[in-house]
Amino acid sequence: MTRERARELYKDDYHELKIEFIHERKEYIAPAAIEHNDTADYIKEILRHFIRDNKLPYKLCADSLIVHYDDKHYATPDIAVVSDPSKIIKNSIYYPPELVIEILSESTRDRDLISKKNAYGKFGVPEYWTVNPNEKTVTVWKNEGARLEIEKIYSLPSENYDPEIDEYEYETKFNTPLFGDALTLDLE
Repeated sequence: MTRERARELYKDDYHELKIEFIHERKEYIAPAAIEHNDTADYIKEILRHFIRDNKLPYKLCADSLIVHYDDKHYATPDIAVVSDPSKIIKNSIYYPPELVIEILSESTRDRDLISKKNAYGKFGVPEYWTVNPNEKTVTVWKNEGARLEIEKIYSLPSENYDPEIDEYEYETKFNTPLFGDALTLDLE
């Protein structure tokens, strides 16, 4: 989205737009919807408590950390977990976070699943989640040689799901490799 178009569409919120620079294109990101923020807040709360309660050296960063890949790429992930908070300089880091999480929305879905995912992969982010609140899914991606590949998709059953008829078995609980079996997340 161009600066002029962003200013026109979001004139009341223009000062709150995030700016990302991926593949030599500056992108202006609109303020997030309530459902997006609620989902991000819930995930942040779980991770923040886990890190604090287990006295882990990680820093949870949300919507304020600028991840610099190189001179042509930087993004502000919805959530990032970094192992060395001392390397955060003025809300910026120049090394890959251990975990990046993006909450998908209609306006950012393609960028999160294509451009940003590819940039995170090339930059060496080991674990990436895409969370889709509308479809009630979490896709866990693993870095395989500078490319993020789907490890597993977790989802809640649809309202019409009947385990006696439907052959698909839903997995709603998962662990993040970052924390191993010590943290289990449940989509429900």
